[in-house]
Amino acid sequence: MAVTIKLNFAQMRQIENQLRDIPGGLDKAISRASKRVASQGRTIISKEIRQKVNIKKKNLDKKVLSTQKSGKRGQLLRLKKTVSLPLKYFDASQTAAGVKYKINKERGWSIARSAFGPLIPRLGNHVFRRYDKGKAPKKYKGRNKARGKRFDNLPIYPLFGVSPWGVFVKNKMLKPTAKKLQDKFFFQVRIEADKLIRQRMKQVNKGT
Repeated sequence: MAVTIKLNFAQMRQIENQLRDIPGGLDKAISRASKRVASQGRTIISKEIRQKVNIKKKNLDKKVLSTQKSGKRGQLLRLKKTVSLPLKYFDASQTAAGVKYKINKERGWSIARSAFGPLIPRLGNHVFRRYDKGKAPKKYKGRNKARGKRFDNLPIYPLFGVSPWGVFVKNKMLKPTAKKLQDKFFFQVRIEADKLIRQRMKQVNKGT
């Protein structure tokens, strides 16, 4: 899923007229604005997800949020579609009964009974349960990776929380987020255009 940040034609023409005396002025203003708003967009998306889900910003942003250029005049914010993130990212901690964790901020803590792992660095501090028979359940095949290690052949399987992408979609955050970023983008382009105009005026005044 991606949120594209760009100006519509009418907005571009209005700003282009303001910058008609500055070579490449519109492209410069849009390029500067898109980078700034893309950074703001990462923060907005991250914050909205974290209002619902108990996960640290550094873990969320690093795992699923990225930005990239979209043509000459735009920026793309990409929320990576992922499987559920490992349970360790949801404040997992070892207790006598198992592993305590919290996913939904609007609900209390849960216990994964008989689970273990948060205190074991060699297992990546991931949360595991031990299964009875010597074969991993099929649903864990292909996704139970942690820091390059595979656990398919061990008598344990990892536990997972939720997918940030799924939280974003389920709570219908895409349209309001896109609208918010479009408004911020147009506002920021106008700011960058004003900066370019002031710089141009200073250059003209110095030359006279």
